[in-house]
Amino acid sequence: MLVFTHFSHALITLSLFNIHQQLSIELPSPLQSFTFAQVSAQDDNETSPRLWVKRDDLIHPIISGNKWRKLAGSLTQSERLPQRIISFGGGYSNHLHALAYTCHKLGIPFHAIIRGDYSGRLTHCLRDIASWQGECIWSTKINYKRRHDSDYLDALQTQYPDALIIPEGGASIMALRGVAQSVQELTQQLHQTLTHQRNLIITPVATAATLAGIIQGIAQAQQSGQLTQTDILGIAVLKAHSQESDDYLVQSTKDLLCTSTHPRPSWSINLDYHTGGYAKSS
Repeated sequence: MLVFTHFSHALITLSLFNIHQQLSIELPSPLQSFTFAQVSAQDDNETSPRLWVKRDDLIHPIISGNKWRKLAGSLTQSERLPQRIISFGGGYSNHLHALAYTCHKLGIPFHAIIRGDYSGRLTHCLRDIASWQGECIWSTKINYKRRHDSDYLDALQTQYPDALIIPEGGASIMALRGVAQSVQELTQQLHQTLTHQRNLIITPVATAATLAGIIQGIAQAQQSGQLTQTDILGIAVLKAHSQESDDYLVQSTKDLLCTSTHPRPSWSINLDYHTGGYAKSS
């Protein structure tokens, strides 16, 4: 958890509470339990495996899943909401879709820098962004590759001096605080189980922000004695990740955790179960 003075922490907590009310965010998200059919009858409750799914898809019908977790950290990094927000993504970006709706409801001007030109064939995602008064800025794929370049970002900030620039997918260090909240919820919802048994948390990995936030949240919970040994397994969701060195996602995760001072729990990333990429299998 980031450390604030009592005064600023209270302001930011109040701000997040007000945002939740304005957006009708439902937290904590529920847990859904599953049983394993192959577990034999003689296995007792203490030794048999148990599975829960953290239903972050029920947080909000539009701002669902890890999208809100990451946005919450970015929106509350100061005592006031941003005057303008800029972010990046493709024509089907769930991140941009959730962010555009959030900005619309909070009255924040939003600019979406889109990879490619969809002006002649807007996707459902882009049509929604336009209907929520978001501006779509078409970017060539070559120029889009500069989205992490400091000179490019400095020029963008000069063009929009009042803007908060959120990286693609919401993958910023500030996003980790919002993701870590899901771990706090888990420790409260499954306190007895998580405290006394070894645990494994599994999460998808695209930009690595959710994975990094969970690692940070687990580290904090273990240091405070709320958790025993808990391992984290990330599953790469993009086909391209399986064609790159393991170092890409691993390094992205480490970069996001660069300011964390807590001892890190055991974590790893599996590249073999992307099933072809987003929405390629069901």
